[in-house]
Amino acid sequence: LSDHKGNYWIGTRTGGLNKFDYSKKIFTAYNHNPSNNNSIISNSIQSLLEDRAGNIWIGTYSSGLDMLNPQTGAFTHYTNHPSDPGSLSDNRVYSLVEDKLGNIWIGTYGGGLNKLDRATGKFLRYQFNENSTASISSNATWSLALDDEGNLWIGTFGGGVNVLNLNNQKFNYYKNNP
Repeated sequence: LSDHKGNYWIGTRTGGLNKFDYSKKIFTAYNHNPSNNNSIISNSIQSLLEDRAGNIWIGTYSSGLDMLNPQTGAFTHYTNHPSDPGSLSDNRVYSLVEDKLGNIWIGTYGGGLNKLDRATGKFLRYQFNENSTASISSNATWSLALDDEGNLWIGTFGGGVNVLNLNNQKFNYYKNNP
């Protein structure tokens, strides 16, 4: 990820998060420290996003979602709590995107799609429902992208491509037809 200041953020599979300050040619490492609740939540990074405020969002392979405030160095952790329907739906965060209203959308491997309400810290979940034609087609979301017409494109594993119209909250589906 290249941020607005020209830094490069590199997520690794087991080595945590690294920031490369291009102007100074130096790396800063962010590693999980089990005895420090203020450290990054995991060393296994799956996805990265810089939001409009300059915060770095970090999706992990199996430990949830972190938000790093680069000014303070503070991490905010978001994880799945099975008894809390307002928590992140799954800790495997594979994709991240911010829409034009500043909402953070999170694609998880087993919990479908999540939208973070930044004011409350709660997540709205979009999950597969076999009894509904208005749900996401798979809970395994691999990739997310926004288009200029207010649509969120969702690449899934096994469910084709889903397109969520953010204005009316309706899904369209594109699946393989051999």
